[in-house]
Amino acid sequence: MTMRTHLAAVAVASLFALAASAQSSAQQPAAATPVGIWRGTSLCLVRPSPCNDEVGVYRITHMKSPDSVAVDARKIVRGEEQEAG
Repeated sequence: MTMRTHLAAVAVASLFALAASAQSSAQQPAAATPVGIWRGTSLCLVRPSPCNDEVGVYRITHMKSPDSVAVDARKIVRGEEQEAG
């Protein structure tokens, strides 16, 4: 799975989770937010391939609209963050 595909999957899953929690009863606790810094390992599933196992860093921040977020995806290469695009 490429970093871009992984990022899209995380973003879509987060939006579905937020939508589902927004429809829940008001008696339940507030929904968790995807906003924050997320780190994780992206492992290649097809070998051999041009894919490389990587550590990804995703910074998710609020936008002006209350139902929108911005996602910045980076990867760790030799101990430093680089753009994941």
